[in-house]
Amino acid sequence: MQPTYFANSKDIAELPLLNAPFPDEFNHYQYLMVCKKVPIHHQNYELFPLLQRCLLYQAGYYQKIGMSAMAFDTYQQLVKSTISGQEVWLAYLELAKLGEKFAYSTQNEIAAYLLKAFDVQPLRAESLVKLACLYRVQKKYRLAYLFAKQALDLPKPPPFSLGIEYACYDWQARDEYAIACYWINDYKAAEISCRQLLASEFLPEDQRPRIEDNLKWALLGPAKNP
Repeated sequence: MQPTYFANSKDIAELPLLNAPFPDEFNHYQYLMVCKKVPIHHQNYELFPLLQRCLLYQAGYYQKIGMSAMAFDTYQQLVKSTISGQEVWLAYLELAKLGEKFAYSTQNEIAAYLLKAFDVQPLRAESLVKLACLYRVQKKYRLAYLFAKQALDLPKPPPFSLGIEYACYDWQARDEYAIACYWINDYKAAEISCRQLLASEFLPEDQRPRIEDNLKWALLGPAKNP
């Protein structure tokens, strides 16, 4: 059966740009209203990016008002709709966050979401930093090192990219790298990274005492394993 209604050009023209930052509540409402006018149909190719963005912002709206289970289900619907794009990348990232925060997912499922996010957007550091953190908590330090090191080499994305977590690029990747280096006995690399963190303008002040302590442990490391 052919769809009998579509969002018209005026509706689409009034929406924020598809590469715009995450919208406020008013624009959330705009997207939701247009989303109701656009049937998900296999022949609706021209509006497919809009459909992806509608699902993404619908899930974000559910998160904003505390309906985490609905948000989780909507993100799952989005990742099933296609295999690429910023929307799918961000959906996998949010599935990992919600899965961990609300225990919707196992640790293996969370890792799988993050790996899929990396596969969709291999030039984004957010999923890599979260993988490094996940494996550090599990004491799988060589895996943590692998992902943290790769995240270190990635530049910040363009400013209008979706879901930028600047802390990942500014200091968290190096922090995870330093910790992983210590636990795999690369004390010199841990020391250098801690010093770089302490010299960085981006390191939050509440993190400074922990990094200073990590630096002390890195300096003591060679004495542990002469």
